Amino acid sequence: MANMSSYADVHQGYRRSRYYAPRVPRRKAARIKVGRIVVVVGILCAAFTQVAYGGGRTGTERVTVRPGETVWSIASERYPEDDTRARVSDIVRLNNLGDGPIHSGDELEVPAG
Repeated sequence: MANMSSYADVHQGYRRSRYYAPRVPRRKAARIKVGRIVVVVGILCAAFTQVAYGGGRTGTERVTVRPGETVWSIASERYPEDDTRARVSDIVRLNNLGDGPIHSGDELEVPAG
């Protein structure tokens, strides 16, 4: 005759579901916890670094280039009290211009200010 007992009859006293994950050894569990902590700390460091060094393109405005304008004229017009060379370098870096020319109608991102 076949065994007609149920799982609950055979495993009396156990309060687990029938399918459960096996226990993880203590050393492995400790390594997993340390790994999680390292990942969280790394993410926090990356986030704080972005904030500290002004990550992203926040604080920029779009400007449309008019006929006859250069990056130098845009920088000197928008930031009369700042060092024009530094502002030109900021505009070139923000727009990945390199040595290429700009044309009227181009849209450039410039630092807000």
